[in-house]
Amino acid sequence: LEEARRRLLRSLRRDGFWEAEVAPPEVAEVTGNSATVRLAVDKGRCWRLDLERLPQSRALEREALPFLRGEEQFSEATLPLNVARVRTFLQRRGRLLAAVAGEVDESGECRTLRLRVDHDEKTPIRAIRFPGLDELEAEALRARIGARLGHPWWWGREPIDDDSLAADTSSVRATLLDDGYAEATVAAPRLSAEDGGVA
Repeated sequence: LEEARRRLLRSLRRDGFWEAEVAPPEVAEVTGNSATVRLAVDKGRCWRLDLERLPQSRALEREALPFLRGEEQFSEATLPLNVARVRTFLQRRGRLLAAVAGEVDESGECRTLRLRVDHDEKTPIRAIRFPGLDELEAEALRARIGARLGHPWWWGREPIDDDSLAADTSSVRATLLDDGYAEATVAAPRLSAEDGGVA
């Protein structure tokens, strides 16, 4: 019965009722060899997705928008999370300068989740710099981070996204602390276009 409840919930969400809820199954009547099972359903309002400059794909649904597959609930409160997921999805495919904006349109019978994507072509990493350090220190730090010069989307390369860059920031700071720089601070990474790629 619980599996039936989950299947119903996934089906409703795949049909555009992303906020749907199905209460736990309740056996209401038992007479002889038969029973009545009730599954209380709250469908909520229907939703539709409007993607601008980004094709909808199974990979996008699986990695960034799992509510389209019925795997989780969507609400307006999760909009920033889903915008960040789409940006990460694009970054991991080499579009490091991708920008994503999301909004909810209340007009119409169904609410519309509109995601506007501004993503350049795949961009290789042209430079990795550590302003504030001399070149010798910077060279030693390059081995301690995941970001590498070249094409981050090539097979075998670590994908680069905001999360991996944040981890690189922590790694740089930890290395400096280990080297005796007790008051070292490391600013958040900045990405900028440079020479047909990214610095």
